[in-house]
Amino acid sequence: MLDEIRLAVTVSERQRNLTALDAAAQRVQSLKTTIARKRHVETLLRSEHGTKLAVASLYKLFEVVESILTAGQTPADPIQFGFSKKHPNTLYVNTIHGMHLALHATNVSSNSVASTRLAMKIFRRHWDQFDQPTSDLVSLLDTEFKPSFGDGDQVVWIGADSTPRDAEQLAGFVVDVFVDRVHRAIDENAN
Repeated sequence: MLDEIRLAVTVSERQRNLTALDAAAQRVQSLKTTIARKRHVETLLRSEHGTKLAVASLYKLFEVVESILTAGQTPADPIQFGFSKKHPNTLYVNTIHGMHLALHATNVSSNSVASTRLAMKIFRRHWDQFDQPTSDLVSLLDTEFKPSFGDGDQVVWIGADSTPRDAEQLAGFVVDVFVDRVHRAIDENAN
């Protein structure tokens, strides 16, 4: 009986050692996978193909932001959103109470987006009918996102909160933040 107990303890110890070795081997494999993924992302960020994917995602972002803000918009609505694209990688949105949203991608080259940053600025400034400012610019939000790649080489934008968002998710986030700031401006003017 005592030999059977010793044998069971020995088998249990071997299983525990194997389990620890299996866990270590899994961690090594996970490390290899992580490094390979990071290298793949870096290669895409520094390639013409990756640049095309990132620029397409940027334009999709602009399109979705505009479609969300103008969904069902009629001339009789109490709030209107205006849009301008003075530069290829820039979208400006303006609305009541001098509220503006600017999205601008910097450092986009034909074969690399490794240094690209998508700046998101929300500010307040009033203009006259001749497009001349009648007030100082008041910055309400200034943040940026960098491009990366998720599963299937899908472009994701990563902000200060480290959350990866595809173009549609980022558009929803941008619109939510902008609408919140517009609400605040309306509330401030009501007081």
